[in-house]
Formats: sequence, C-alpha cells, structure tokens
Amino acid sequence: MEECAVRQRRRVVGLDGGEIDLIYGLVTREIRMEGMTLENYGICIHADTGERIESSTVWDISPDLKTVEELLALLYRMEVTPVTLQDIVCDYIEK
Repeated sequence: MEECAVRQRRRVVGLDGGEIDLIYGLVTREIRMEGMTLENYGICIHADTGERIESSTVWDISPDLKTVEELLALLYRMEVTPVTLQDIVCDYIEK
C-alpha cells in the first residue's frame, strides 16, 4: 500500500459471492507553486479478497481537505471499488 491514511473500512459481498474488504483513505502530496508549498489531497481505495489486492489512487483532487473528505464519504456510502474510482472522481469533478 502507498502512504494512504485510512479513513474507513467496509466488508462487502462481491459478484462471485466472496467477501471483499474495502479500505478507503486519503493521500497527500505537497505541490510547489510560485515559491509556495501547498498540500493537495487525493483518494485511495484498496480491495482485498483474500486471494488478491487491487488498488487505485487519484492524486491531486483538491487542496481543500473538507471537499476531498466529503467525496471520500460519498464513495464509501456507494461502496465504490478501485476499478471504478477514476471514472467516478472524474464525473464528480466535472459537475
């Protein structure tokens, strides 16, 4: 796992009937702009089936932590998996 600050965990049932442990977290990266250093936040999701682990990270969603935490809570409620994370975040940002 990359440096992912775990915020929530959930166990769901996959399409094959097996259990999947989903881990939702925040990632932070410092960005330098015009001589200033800013923190920018992203989201990571890990799915562990017991046989394999899938992960996806979307970096640099926003410098506003509250905005990214609200999006993370929405992803958790919707039980988003790593496979669809990129598309859903892109759709959310385009609104």
